[in-house]
Amino acid sequence: MISPFYHEDASYVCISCDGSFLASRAWGEARLWSTTQGMLLATFESGWDCGMVFSRTNRLYYVVDPGSGRVYDASADPKSVTTKSFPLPSTIMSSSAVPHTRKFILPTPDESRILICTPSVLQVWSLQFTDTRDTPRYDIRGIDLSGDASLLALATETDIQIWDARFGQRLHVIQSRSRSKYSRPVAFSPKGELIVSVSDDGINVVDVRAGGLRLLPTAYSFPPQGWDATEMDIECVGISFHSSKLAAILWRCNRASGKEIRYLCVWDLPSGTLLHSLECSYIDVFQWSWTDQYLLFKPWRGNPRYLNAETFQEEILEHPGDRFHGPNHLHYYREGNMLGIQLPSGREGPLFSALSSHLNPRFFSSRGDRACIFSLDGQLLLLNTSGLAAYMEICDLQFEPEVSRIRLC
Repeated sequence: MISPFYHEDASYVCISCDGSFLASRAWGEARLWSTTQGMLLATFESGWDCGMVFSRTNRLYYVVDPGSGRVYDASADPKSVTTKSFPLPSTIMSSSAVPHTRKFILPTPDESRILICTPSVLQVWSLQFTDTRDTPRYDIRGIDLSGDASLLALATETDIQIWDARFGQRLHVIQSRSRSKYSRPVAFSPKGELIVSVSDDGINVVDVRAGGLRLLPTAYSFPPQGWDATEMDIECVGISFHSSKLAAILWRCNRASGKEIRYLCVWDLPSGTLLHSLECSYIDVFQWSWTDQYLLFKPWRGNPRYLNAETFQEEILEHPGDRFHGPNHLHYYREGNMLGIQLPSGREGPLFSALSSHLNPRFFSSRGDRACIFSLDGQLLLLNTSGLAAYMEICDLQFEPEVSRIRLC
């Protein structure tokens, strides 16, 4: 059985998980063999250090050149090898630059993504297309994922769209105009039965329960003394844990003095009664607690502030715990343009960093292991990292900046 597997000057070999297939590589040529039948199945062009590895389903993933890869599949019929191509980054790290125990091209267990080690980052490339539109969208003014990440709300200038976030399919459109040309805040209630957004008439709440879609008749308005309601902008909106209260940040610029004035307002959601308001500065973080009636609002330059929405007193929470973390495993940090992931062990580190300019997020929303990114160039991306955190944990990937960054491609 030695003769059928003879490959002169072979420098690298790998074998499939069940031992049915073997691949060998030499300068200029790679070969795929059947170990059970003792026969050569395919030969293909190869460089000296081109990467290749078998998946759990006996498919051979192979780097053809620095910009492309192929999948050779003989698992169904060893006598018939099918081939598929996929794009790769232009710089793939050579095997001489990494320990021999570390594979520099590796498909994830479900073969939906492929991990590639490059000189500066660990890249994750999708092997499945999940974009819902091929052309850029420039009409989106706000996004939010429901609590279970099953629904996605998109706010445009003319409507509120509800999408199935799992399949990228639009489900409903609610006609509602907004005069804002840049931003239109939109948010699901924690249980996903309501959507709050901004319109020309003020703040609107949409009821999506039982598949029905209707605008609640309640009006939420707060024109402070001397303000013209048409001159106000609403920067943030949110619904409390029990869907009993609604909060928003209202903003206006005094034309005479040029001073920006902001108010945080809290209403009773069913009746629209204004319960509380206070003047504040520019708010960088605005979020209801996931477990109780606390509202977090953090000034851009300042410490977090916590409003008890039962007593309407500000309180100091030295250990807010998981009140505001929610079930999110993915986080976006504008400083450094980085997406971070929290692993099951509690470790946190960068998932995607050094994003290329065309993927700079304009809007970001995440729930659990899913996220939605709307980029500056109009791309709407749905990310599903289910299983990836556990995979990173099993592989014991270390969050060292120089080796563990993962780039979104």
